[in-house]
Amino acid sequence: TSISNGDTITLTITPTGNATRYDITWGDGGSVQTINDSGSSTTTQTHQYNTTGQISITVRAYNHSTAVTGSSGSEASLTRTNYIAIATEAPVVQFEMYAAASLGSAITTANTGATVYLKNVTTFTANTNTFDVDWGDGTENTIASNSAAGGQAGARLAHTYTNAGGDDGSTVAGSGAGDTKYAIKLRLLTHPTAEASTFPQTRTNNFEVYSTHTAAYAANSGRGINEESTSGFPVTFTNNTNTVPGANSSFSATQQYTYNFGEGDSNTVVAVGSGGAGDTGGTINNTFNLSTSQQNAGTTVTYSTSLSLANGHTGSPSNAAINIIVEPDVRANIAATADKVSTASGDNQYSLYDHTDLAGANRASATFTNTSQNADNYDYDYFSDSSSLVSVAENGSNAGSIGATLTRNFTGTSAGNFTTRFRAYGTPDTIFQDDEETISWAMKAVPSAPANLSTKSLEMSDSAQGTSPKLCHGFTDNTGSADTLSPGNGLNTVLRRRYTSTSTIDTATVTNAWNGATGTLTASLNAS
Repeated sequence: TSISNGDTITLTITPTGNATRYDITWGDGGSVQTINDSGSSTTTQTHQYNTTGQISITVRAYNHSTAVTGSSGSEASLTRTNYIAIATEAPVVQFEMYAAASLGSAITTANTGATVYLKNVTTFTANTNTFDVDWGDGTENTIASNSAAGGQAGARLAHTYTNAGGDDGSTVAGSGAGDTKYAIKLRLLTHPTAEASTFPQTRTNNFEVYSTHTAAYAANSGRGINEESTSGFPVTFTNNTNTVPGANSSFSATQQYTYNFGEGDSNTVVAVGSGGAGDTGGTINNTFNLSTSQQNAGTTVTYSTSLSLANGHTGSPSNAAINIIVEPDVRANIAATADKVSTASGDNQYSLYDHTDLAGANRASATFTNTSQNADNYDYDYFSDSSSLVSVAENGSNAGSIGATLTRNFTGTSAGNFTTRFRAYGTPDTIFQDDEETISWAMKAVPSAPANLSTKSLEMSDSAQGTSPKLCHGFTDNTGSADTLSPGNGLNTVLRRRYTSTSTIDTATVTNAWNGATGTLTASLNAS
């Protein structure tokens, strides 16, 4: 029977005869163990061994009430020679990695090109143990004895990792010159005293080796315009880093890209290997926009962008930088209105009439107000066909420049709709730009004039006011023709009316009359 040091065995005794007591010599140098039995057919007993080697066991069985020492009739003994082979305790293969040949703390990472050291801390070894080490990069070392370098009792075993080197196919993560996680295997090949089932035995630990990297990125354009239509200058950056940094999810170090676009906002962080925008080989977008004050003042701004790549290498991070220059936008802003805005139903500030009204206002006249930004010159193409085009240089005083309105008389324009095209253009810094806006007008037909006042009639709404009005004696006839009127005549007939101040005097209005349309029309009536 083969066991390991520290194991416990169970001994079963099957006697012939009426044995009531057993003396067991376990063979490990301990005292004889005596046990009593009531005469059962089998007896069991356990024992733990804390030694190694070949062990013989002797059992003496007898009936303690009648036994005569030495008499084969009343006692019997049996010895099993080399019955148990006790091996040393089962070894447990273990190792640690260090940055130096002695002292220091255990490590799990290193820089490419650095020499690292394996310390064998396998338990329950013997001097004639043999091991080997598979470094995971295509190289192996054989350890001929326990006291040799790499053995449990020997010095630490040195190895230099170069990530541009080979790979035995067991690499956990990474490849080539990039960050690589190697699977290091320490194998116990032989052991002189351990149970045979405990070897060969392998322990695998992952070990991360980090490379130096060079962060690299490019912009599709380094200079542009603060375009109103895109709310700034959109730029696409491409991450051109080609040194194969390891995926953040595969390594213990923080593996990430950090973008700073120089606008004062928070950084954009991208985990290496995540596949997110800005990851290795990918693109990331940002729109650079001037502040309102910078745009209004025509200020060009340079944004200092940067890309930082961090990994587990002690020389990390690697940094790159690109300047993005944004020029102010030329923006056309024009407003216009008829000088005399019509109040007719459906009309607005863009409604014109080729006519001078009763007040002497030219209804075909319009005024333009320019509030554009960063332009040097302007074109007013009144009919959007270049047939009537005015160019104005920006100086703050020319009519049509900023701060100086421009008036246009559209007299003679046929009825119908037409468009004025306004163009602002110039070079605020280095890039020529132009921008346009349009204004749509409606030249409407002049309405017919109303009839003259002489064609109108003015009548009171009732025949009289007051109580039974009569013409008095000695009345004055101001009509000059009402000679049929006499004192005492009633004044509440169709022809004669009397108005008193006993109540509100009735009024009437003549509307929509041509000529004499201003002022107040009054009449005093005391006859027909």
